[in-house]
Amino acid sequence: MKFRILVDFIEGFDPYYITSEQRTFSFFGSSCSVENLGLFDISRIQRWTGLKDKNGKDIYIGDIV
Repeated sequence: MKFRILVDFIEGFDPYYITSEQRTFSFFGSSCSVENLGLFDISRIQRWTGLKDKNGKDIYIGDIV
């Protein structure tokens, strides 16, 4: 299962996505810990649908295609 989260809290950097292929995601009830980034509310985590768009990019729940 693949996951991603939008990282938008680091001042001076544009928002970007971190995926579970890049960092370790650990789930604890309603929270998720992302390696070297801290604890996040689980509602911010997006799960991969198992599908790809016409350009071969992964589609996550919440994406507009």
